[in-house]
Amino acid sequence: ARISRLTSRTMVSSPSGLLTCRVARSALSTMSRVIAILLCLSLTLSAAAVRAAPVGKPVILVYGDSLSAGYGIAAEQGWVNLLSLRLRHAGYGLQVVNASVSGETTTGGLARLPRALAAQDPRYVIIELGANDGLRGLPLDTTRANLDAMIALVAKQHRRVLVLGMRMPPNYGERYTKGYAAIYAE
Repeated sequence: ARISRLTSRTMVSSPSGLLTCRVARSALSTMSRVIAILLCLSLTLSAAAVRAAPVGKPVILVYGDSLSAGYGIAAEQGWVNLLSLRLRHAGYGLQVVNASVSGETTTGGLARLPRALAAQDPRYVIIELGANDGLRGLPLDTTRANLDAMIALVAKQHRRVLVLGMRMPPNYGERYTKGYAAIYAE
């Protein structure tokens, strides 16, 4: 309301020397007030988010593709939600965070992983990636290198990692499907 009153008092219908200068200063003043209000609002919201975050619960970060994101099914039917419920009912006191993205490849996952680790600060990381690499027929060496880099990044930050293995359908050829399965076995 205060900004409204200040703005309406400084409005003019036609430019005139000194008055125009006053309008420019008032516009700058108004903009600085708007920016200050937005800054205060964002600080208040971020403080509320910090208060709302669970304290002391170790995080399991699930980092995968549509198989983990639950693409095409209700969220409560996905395996990540079922894992969370099972851990809660068993009394483990762990928080499961699903950072999965449908359609994700190991290349995209590797690019996103540092931000996800910094944002969630997990104790455990479950990596479920590579299915889209295989379905697209991407080079096995690239998939292997990306998974190795993700494992190394997680281990470097002293977090435990679990990699979920996958298999390709036989129509991709014996050489490709065996090579693909070997990535996860190794």
